[in-house]
Amino acid sequence: MLEVLELKQDVHVAGLTAIGTDYRKIVDWDACLSSAKRLDIFAAWATTWRNNNQVNLQRIASRSDAVIRVCLPDPADNNCTKTLATRFNMTQNEVRAKLSEAIDGYKKLDGNGSATGRVEIYTTPVFRAFSAYRIDTQFVVTLYHHKDNRSGSFPALTCKEGGSLYAFFDEDLEGVLDASTKIYP
Repeated sequence: MLEVLELKQDVHVAGLTAIGTDYRKIVDWDACLSSAKRLDIFAAWATTWRNNNQVNLQRIASRSDAVIRVCLPDPADNNCTKTLATRFNMTQNEVRAKLSEAIDGYKKLDGNGSATGRVEIYTTPVFRAFSAYRIDTQFVVTLYHHKDNRSGSFPALTCKEGGSLYAFFDEDLEGVLDASTKIYP
């Protein structure tokens, strides 16, 4: 009983709200994104996620009270593209193409690149050990595996503001953004 109570307290202190192995189902993305005012995306390129949530992303970017900040790997950094190429079993040129496509895709959210300032894009050579999406007062985090092939199942968790996990991911993301290069607008 004591172990159960201690675990419950740990979950409470961490602010953990959900845990699973499918980032697509760990939260109701439509509900979270439909009213979001602050969205931060920290990912390798998140093509599938971006395509699945395109309508909501466009909706967020069209609202004057909202901002989307995207932090992507730096396609001009050879160490970064080499590491990603190894991780995703791709060539460096394929990685650069994926990153360029992601940059263009996120720019298009901003009125086809009209530079309203509602979409900000940053690049960094920081190695990604996970993808993270901050939606207002919660983080959705997906871990990567270390196998050679791509797997459809990844550990994912959500945590809320006020918890120690949220504080960790918030501090980590802001630290990376502070050391990143803003490339848009």
